[in-house]
Amino acid sequence: MAPSCVIAIPAGALKVAFKGKPCKVSGVADDSPVFGLVKIGYKFDELILSDGSVLTGLDTYDLVAALNESSGEVGRRMKFEMLLPSSSTVTLAPGPSGLTIEEVYGKPTITRIEHFSPLKKELRVGMVVNSVKLVDGYQIMGGTASEITSLLEAAQTDPKRTLHLVSPEEQLD
Repeated sequence: MAPSCVIAIPAGALKVAFKGKPCKVSGVADDSPVFGLVKIGYKFDELILSDGSVLTGLDTYDLVAALNESSGEVGRRMKFEMLLPSSSTVTLAPGPSGLTIEEVYGKPTITRIEHFSPLKKELRVGMVVNSVKLVDGYQIMGGTASEITSLLEAAQTDPKRTLHLVSPEEQLD
């Protein structure tokens, strides 16, 4: 079973998008009060209201309705299962990536994200780098951790390095 976390959620709008069944986080706005605490891919488990009531097993529609109905309450909490998203695409600005990528079970896996990394709130340790594409169209797919790290370092001045990441359970292209 994946680890879980309980997040205190303030009164007001969360600015978090949910989708699917089971209900998972599909987006978190930059100005969300839970930005950096709730990540894409987290699976909703419980909504704990300020009176202690616990709501579980909600689909996306019912969860959003319950959050809207209780938006004025202080002391709400949500419990999430901390799952990785099945895939994610991020764009890296010029400069050092701040990522440590190592081979884990034969896949180029993010094993560390430095505090200075511009992607520290977008990426998750454990995601696998499926491909890297540079602004000039050059793309590496199925590369080793060493090849991907070398490319990211060599292309630090590239204005738009795009990384396509997948969960370790997914097949690489």
